[in-house]
Amino acid sequence: LDVDAHRSKMMGRAARLWLSVTVTAVCGWVAVTGLPATAASGTAAARFAALAQELEELVTAGAITLNTSISLGVVDFRSGELITVARGVDDRVTGAEVDADSMYPVGSVTKTFLTVSGLRAAESGKLDLDAPVLPILDPWLSQRGYPEIASLWASEPESLAMLRKVTARQLLSMQSGIPDYDDDLMQRWTKENPTKDFSPFDYLRNVSKTLRFPPGNGTEYSSNGYVVMGLLLAAVADVESWEAFDQWGSAGLGAVKPPLNHTRFMLNGPCSLYPRVVHQYGLVPPPEALNSEPTASVSHASAVGTGSRVGARGWAWWREVASLEPLRKLWNRDGLVKCDGQSEYHGKVSGHVAIVFPNVNTSECCTVANSWANRAGVPAMWVSEGGNCSVFDHMWGYNPAATATLGHAGPPPAPPKPLSPSDIYDLYDESCLNGWTMGNIAASAGDIARFYHQLFTYKLLSPSSVEAMTRWHNFTTGWGGTGMRYGMGLIQMPTGVIRDALGVPTNATFIVGHPGADWGSNMMTVGYYPHLNFSIALGTNSEVPLNFTQGVYRNAGMETPASVELTCRIEDALMRYAMPSHVGLMCKEK
Repeated sequence: LDVDAHRSKMMGRAARLWLSVTVTAVCGWVAVTGLPATAASGTAAARFAALAQELEELVTAGAITLNTSISLGVVDFRSGELITVARGVDDRVTGAEVDADSMYPVGSVTKTFLTVSGLRAAESGKLDLDAPVLPILDPWLSQRGYPEIASLWASEPESLAMLRKVTARQLLSMQSGIPDYDDDLMQRWTKENPTKDFSPFDYLRNVSKTLRFPPGNGTEYSSNGYVVMGLLLAAVADVESWEAFDQWGSAGLGAVKPPLNHTRFMLNGPCSLYPRVVHQYGLVPPPEALNSEPTASVSHASAVGTGSRVGARGWAWWREVASLEPLRKLWNRDGLVKCDGQSEYHGKVSGHVAIVFPNVNTSECCTVANSWANRAGVPAMWVSEGGNCSVFDHMWGYNPAATATLGHAGPPPAPPKPLSPSDIYDLYDESCLNGWTMGNIAASAGDIARFYHQLFTYKLLSPSSVEAMTRWHNFTTGWGGTGMRYGMGLIQMPTGVIRDALGVPTNATFIVGHPGADWGSNMMTVGYYPHLNFSIALGTNSEVPLNFTQGVYRNAGMETPASVELTCRIEDALMRYAMPSHVGLMCKEK
């Protein structure tokens, strides 16, 4: 592949980028196909056809409401039949639409595939999951001219001593203690360096060398651990370079019938270099003031152009437009702050800390935060924890936490402003490497649903290996808090309470899988429903819904009301099919 020539061609195309500010009707594609199993017949066949029709209608409506492309794949474990539905626009310049074969870059969905590779190596006797990895990995790295892991950690001898004990099982279980990368920093770097790839060694050079905990003594999400695991499997396979490691073959995908023709693990170069990979539309990231810049050694083009990137507007815009919806939600619960304990919640905020007042108790925190926010003339949130009072002048989320108290301060936030085309950019011409074995898969929803069917019917691994993947550990710190549980390459979801149509909690939609997202595409509902006997993959080619009548934050993330409702209605359809006597789900709060 001539990356430089391709880059030059795509730069001309990117100049024509247009993002529609109106929601238009979309066309699409739907199919019901059989996997190697006997098809349903009679009444069962009619019910399955009705399910396919309902899913088609839901995805069609969702693509229009959210103004993004949506691709759905589900496999019924009872018959082995696959339903695929794809709706919406892929390329907003040409108007080209997605179909069921369109491949979505879906980030951390990759981790389940890599885990299968690791366990297959263990089953064949090539890898001991409980042996230290460095004695295998470092000699291979040295022989091929790569930096040894020990040399990268040489500045932290205490952490290096612990790192020498890390095993493959700990890497796959998020229990190695290796810190994660900074996603906000990487998004900014990628946007500012659209012609470069961030290699596995760039991640490991830039990671903090202080382990988060002794290996095996905690659980914290670490994509960097999966980079090390990828290098380990490359060493076990004794390939000539990290790029030569066969992620496809090592996971046993070649044995899947019919073949997974729309699954690819990307290497260097932009996503536009890979046929069938969709465009990815993300929110322009704010130019965050960061303490350090990562450095990358690999460039996949010689000429740097602006392409389809749009200049960021800065923190003032982010605070004004994007960060206020969480504030509005809290304000709407109880009105303006009273500092009387009635408008406070137990939880923590993610966002930008404007000021910290040390040695201030909870009752005083509300008062000093309100005074500061009123003088500054900005809506704010305060969090009291451990004797410190932190004031956030913008935020993008909050989570329950018994150890902290939060409240709001200052003037109420302004109404949301509409999303604008200049708030969006296309990542199509940026690197598709996505952290290599932590996140470089691009696949159709149908292929991902079939992969989970193969995994949980023991076509890829033995039952004992699949059982090992589902030995859960609570996260002890970091992303996911302490309520989320991780196995090996799998996450147990959901962590919140799901209610049926009568308001009664239900675990019918309990799912075992691994969500993933890039900055312009995602697959957050993915995996196997043990109680429903379905596998599912639901992908989109935008970071956020692109409904231009909504505020930016109201569009943002996977927790928007419309996005959540679509997922719920799809799960409701699957549940009513699998459990006809069930009353269904409460997909919209009354």
